[in-house]
Amino acid sequence: MIDKIDISGMTDIGKTRSQNQDALLIIRSNEQILPGWCESVVAVFDGASGIPNGDIASSKAAEYFADIISRDSTNVSFVEEIGPILEKAILETNRRLLEDGEMAGGSYVTTIATVVFNNIQPEIIHCGALGDSLIYSVNSG
Repeated sequence: MIDKIDISGMTDIGKTRSQNQDALLIIRSNEQILPGWCESVVAVFDGASGIPNGDIASSKAAEYFADIISRDSTNVSFVEEIGPILEKAILETNRRLLEDGEMAGGSYVTTIATVVFNNIQPEIIHCGALGDSLIYSVNSG
C-alpha cells in the first residue's frame, strides 16, 4: 500500500506574516535510515504566532524529530506499539526546543503535526500533533 502513496508537500507564508515560519519534513525509508517498523514520516512544524524565532523553532524541531525517529530502536511487533513511540518523539522534540530556547535566552515555540506510515499494518496510519496544526486525510473519493 505504501508504494501507492505519493508523498509531497510545501509550506506557505500565509496572509499575515512577513516570514514563513514553517518547516516541512519528509523521510522515506528508501532514502534515509528509519526503524524497521517505519516506512515514511511526514511532518509540518509551524512557529507559534507572534513569538519571535518561530522559523528557528520549526527548523530545529524538524531536525530533532527526524533524529529521534531515525534513532528509535524499539522492537515493534504490533501496530499498537507505534503510538507511544510517536508520542515520545513529539515530547522529546518539545523538551529539546525548551532547553535550546532557555540557553538562547528566549523561547522556541512551534506546533508539530505528523503522519507516520508503518511496515507492520500499512493500512493503519499514525498521526500525532502538538499545538493547533491540523492533519487532513484526502483521497480520490
